[in-house]
Amino acid sequence: MISYNKERRLARRIPARIEAYIFTGNNTYVGFIENISSEGFEFLIPTSSKAPKGLQHEQTVDIYFQIHSGEVIDMSCQVKWILRKSPYDESLTIGMKISDLTPKLKALIKTLEIVNIN
Repeated sequence: MISYNKERRLARRIPARIEAYIFTGNNTYVGFIENISSEGFEFLIPTSSKAPKGLQHEQTVDIYFQIHSGEVIDMSCQVKWILRKSPYDESLTIGMKISDLTPKLKALIKTLEIVNIN
């Protein structure tokens, strides 16, 4: 298990629930972006049987998801931490750092900020 001091975050995380896919090698894994900022996000894989095997700290992975307008966002991210809350909890939570903040992703984050303020 890798720990991470959440106090080091420079950008505020915004709650979200966006279905997304991790691509690593020849494998694809489905999960949810639980919260997001301009720097990174928390990715939840609800069941460990679908969790990536061999996912490593600092590994680069590709993330793909579709927003409500139908637009597809894909991004390269770096695994920063991996957390399994307990041996009885099948979910796996992964902290991701966004490698390149595209204008499309920046606009999505701005929209989510507005929605969460109101």
